[in-house]
Amino acid sequence: MNEFLFIFIICLIVAAGAGISIFFIRKETRELKKAKEGDLALSLIKQDIEAMRKRFEDGYGQMAQELGRIQEIGHAMKDFQDFLRSPKLRGNIGEQILRDLLE
Repeated sequence: MNEFLFIFIICLIVAAGAGISIFFIRKETRELKKAKEGDLALSLIKQDIEAMRKRFEDGYGQMAQELGRIQEIGHAMKDFQDFLRSPKLRGNIGEQILRDLLE
């Protein structure tokens, strides 16, 4: 009977150890799954941030191009104003326009 009790106690200890091991393995598996989901979420957030940064840079580049065009127009207007600064030249242009209109 002592041997049976001894074997029974050993079986209980082994079963308890196996149960505890399975519990911890499942717990670790759940934690790894959560960490993996967190990594996936972090990866998606990084992709979104990268896409926003690219759109910002593209918009900034387009804005710089438009600013360059506006500056060119400003230079052309200044050159035109300088061209018309002379009263005699303005008068001659006005007379030519009037002649063209009357013809």
